[in-house]
Amino acid sequence: MSDNSIKMILARLRRKTKIERLHPHILRHTFATNYLINGSDIFLLQQILGHTSLDMVRRYSHLASSFIIANHKRLSPLDQIQRKNIIIELKTCLDILNYIK
Repeated sequence: MSDNSIKMILARLRRKTKIERLHPHILRHTFATNYLINGSDIFLLQQILGHTSLDMVRRYSHLASSFIIANHKRLSPLDQIQRKNIIIELKTCLDILNYIK
């Protein structure tokens, strides 16, 4: 597929989707970031993207790690256990209050 064919396809997609910033680099960047967010290895991403050094790939890992940190509390098994314990304590308190009535 030629460069011109790709440009024409993306131009059509931009018009149909009304996404103004739709370029090959943005698609590559989005793929790389999501690839890491979904748990893949930075070294595999380096090979897929064809980078010779990890410096370029680290840009994507920075974005992915920000996402992971933001979602850590929600996904952490320890935090889930603590939330369950709090729920159990609240239910116990409610049971006691209902018993007292």
